[in-house]
Amino acid sequence: MIISYLAIQLPVVQNYAKDKLLIKISKNYKAEWSIGNVEISFFDAIKAKDILFLDQSNDTLLKADLLDIDISFFSLFKKEIVLEDIILVNPIIKITGNGENFNFDFILNESTSNNKLPELVSVKSNNWNVSLSKVKISNPSISFNDLKNEIKIY
Repeated sequence: MIISYLAIQLPVVQNYAKDKLLIKISKNYKAEWSIGNVEISFFDAIKAKDILFLDQSNDTLLKADLLDIDISFFSLFKKEIVLEDIILVNPIIKITGNGENFNFDFILNESTSNNKLPELVSVKSNNWNVSLSKVKISNPSISFNDLKNEIKIY
């Protein structure tokens, strides 16, 4: 048990697990999702660098240089997580659609079909309390393009 805890603290193990998870997510959603590097300080912080989530047409849905999450409290037994800060640096978010369907619908459709999350990991109960204090988005670029209704926001 102690060896497993120590191993999961190593960046090489964290990135191996991240790669395996992203392969499953990409396959499940039929869209490429990648994260260049992950640093997890368990029960304290998560940093993800070079994030790229493509939609099912291989167009950018989300791209960001950094996602930094500061966890101020984590209790496995109480099923509670308190996030102090979430910082997203240089995100590019592109939403496109035809008035009825948008390039992110595949995420919502898969996640809500049969009222269950995609079977990426085994979860017995999802009754967790998650709270968040602050979200900071630094230097965002957001575009919205509704082709049917000719609405473009950049």
